[in-house]
Amino acid sequence: MSSAQLDISTQLHRQLSQWAFLAGALRALHIALSIAAVGLPVIATAAHASVAAPWLMAGAGVSSAILTAFDLRTKANRTRDAWRVLRVELLRFAYCEPDAENRERLLLKYDQAEHIIGDVAPEGLATESINHERK
Repeated sequence: MSSAQLDISTQLHRQLSQWAFLAGALRALHIALSIAAVGLPVIATAAHASVAAPWLMAGAGVSSAILTAFDLRTKANRTRDAWRVLRVELLRFAYCEPDAENRERLLLKYDQAEHIIGDVAPEGLATESINHERK
């Protein structure tokens, strides 16, 4: 492998690691907020005379609002899909001839993966396309 090929590969492996972490973090946040959205009202109902009950209900409302507005489940799934696209292409790249065509294909797949993830924006304002297709 040439030094340019190693540099591209190293940078994209680093990106792959970041996407894997992001997908896991988004999934964990989604699960935590889902548990809070369901569990906090149950606790508030059990402690209805407590001073904390209104705060628990507010926490449940905020959890539900974040889950609805940012659609964390979909964002986690898209991040994992992008990770898969880039991972497969990096494996292919590692075993291909080191030429400009293979570097260009790798960079195109990276761009495709970035578009699969899209932006984190409130629902209805997202800039990512609904149907992301793998080529």
